[in-house]
Order: sequence, then C-alpha cells, then structure tokens
Amino acid sequence: MPAQEYSLKSVEIQEIIGQIPPWTVRWGITVLFVVFLILLFCSYYIQYPDVLAAKAVISAKEQPFRLSWYRSGPHVHRVYAREGQWVRAGDTLLVEKSLVNGAVTPILSPVAGRAILIKGTEDNPRKSTMIVYPALSQFEVQLYMPMQGSGKVRPGQPVLIRLDAYPAADFGVLEGTVASVLPVSIDDKHRVQVRLTRGLVTAVNRKIPPRHVMNGSAEIVLENRNLFNRLFGSLFFR
Repeated sequence: MPAQEYSLKSVEIQEIIGQIPPWTVRWGITVLFVVFLILLFCSYYIQYPDVLAAKAVISAKEQPFRLSWYRSGPHVHRVYAREGQWVRAGDTLLVEKSLVNGAVTPILSPVAGRAILIKGTEDNPRKSTMIVYPALSQFEVQLYMPMQGSGKVRPGQPVLIRLDAYPAADFGVLEGTVASVLPVSIDDKHRVQVRLTRGLVTAVNRKIPPRHVMNGSAEIVLENRNLFNRLFGSLFFR
C-alpha cells in the first residue's frame, strides 16, 4: 500500500475514533441534570441542624452530707446515728467534746436521708466518715457552654444530653428544652438551665438509674436547617 494512501486512511480512522456521537453527549448531560435535580430535591428533606456543644451536669437538688472525724487527737466523739438509720434534717449526728477546754459541739444533719458509716480510709485508718444519703427525687440540669455562639441560645430550644456513665448507643439520649440562660459568664462559661421533657427516660424509652450527680455532654439545637439551606443559603438568603 502506498505510503500516502496509508496516511490518509490513518487520518480517517483517527477522526472516527475521536468523534463522540451527539446522542451520547445529549444523554450524558440529561442524566447529570436529572441526578442534580434529585440531589437538590433530597436536600430539602435532609435535616442538618445547627448545634452548640456544651458540658452537662444533672444533680439532685439535695446532695449527700459528708462528715469526718478522727479517733485520736484533742477531741472525743459520740456518734448518734447508726448504720443504715434514716435521719431527719436537724437530727444530731455527732457530738464532739474538746479534751482541752471541755467545749461540746453537736453536729446536726442538714438533710434527711440514710446514714452510712465508714471506719478507716486508705489515707488514714483512724479517720471515720459518716455520709447521709438523701432520697433521689428532683433533679436540676445545667449546661456549661462556651462563649462562642452563646448569643444564639434562646429559651425553648431543644437539647439532647448524652451521659458519660450510660452510653447513648445502649441507653439513648435524654431530651429537654432550654429553660433559661444566665446573662453573665462564670469562668468563661455561660450557664444554661434545662427542663427535661420526660425526666430520666431517654428517647428510646430507657430509664436512667438515678445518681446524685451525673456528668455528660449536650447539644443545643440552635436552628433546624436543611441541607439545601446549608449549601445555598448564603446565595439565596442574604
């Protein structure tokens, strides 16, 4: 085959291979446009809330009362509460008498609860401790949030709480709403009071065993925005 004819055929083959059929281009653009419309439609229904993270502390309104004394030294002690005894607020727990001047000091219980006696501790075997555990009834929920973004927090906003001692994967999260926001900061933190929607029952109907103090983390839902607003809000809603 002559070299010139071979060169012409090679050019024709290259043109055929390099040419993209018009219908492929049209269908490709159509498919991409349809996919874009589907994603745009779904973005209206995919929620992507704006949240603010905070530290959460759930504490009983009446905390345990702790009292300690030593079995040696310039004082003698007489214990008036027995192990497991239920004491009332104002009951005498301990009377301390000074061996130096004879002064007598009675110590009263500030709360009603059950007395637990502990004789000896790891740091000092001559140390005795009494703890009065009040009944667990009412709880206070407080959040400690950073300064950044705190101006967006308002009463009525939803709150989700995850407790350290009860993993959310097993127990679920506690739900509540912002009740009030302390207008001043303490140690560079703003304090938020939260009202639990269902007490210590989580969103998956698990009852959290109560403790006098429970720590965890919280998310304050500032605004329940969808994905479309997140992606295109700055373009259309200036």
